[in-house]
Amino acid sequence: MAPVVYSIGHSNVSGDELFARVERAGVRTLVDVRAFPASRRNPQFGRDALAEASGRRGVAYHWMPALGGCSVRVESPGSCIYITTMIRR
Repeated sequence: MAPVVYSIGHSNVSGDELFARVERAGVRTLVDVRAFPASRRNPQFGRDALAEASGRRGVAYHWMPALGGCSVRVESPGSCIYITTMIRR
């Protein structure tokens, strides 16, 4: 069977709720693709906190910002939009 890749955002749920969702899906490895893995409002989702919480739950944690997106501001006449690159090849 081919590997399955899931995507999840932490939003403002608790760390326990995030890991409950991860565990229900049978995820064994969590890959954090954020360029800046930190959150002032949700410190439980900072890089070190996620790595520690993952380890306690038997889920491998890897920070791989090269796989993530970056927002690029594009200005055009009369408008301004943000384009997010989700996957780089």
